[in-house]
Amino acid sequence: MDYAWQGPLGQALVETDLEKLPALVATAEKAIVSRAQELAKSNNGRAETDALQAAIHQLLVIKIERLKWPSIFSGGTRG
Repeated sequence: MDYAWQGPLGQALVETDLEKLPALVATAEKAIVSRAQELAKSNNGRAETDALQAAIHQLLVIKIERLKWPSIFSGGTRG
């Protein structure tokens, strides 16, 4: 199933220009958080909630591995 937040996430995942990447990550995060807040108000959407959690992990990997943010995990981006 396709969700609206997957577009911004997909753009961030494939972007190779490290100058553009932070803005794309921020846009994806905003879309994900907005949708997560909507889902928190309902009892529906378990599959989408699981997909949102995976997307958040993907953005964390981008931040740590591609943007060189410090990792909060001792061994890298293990999930």
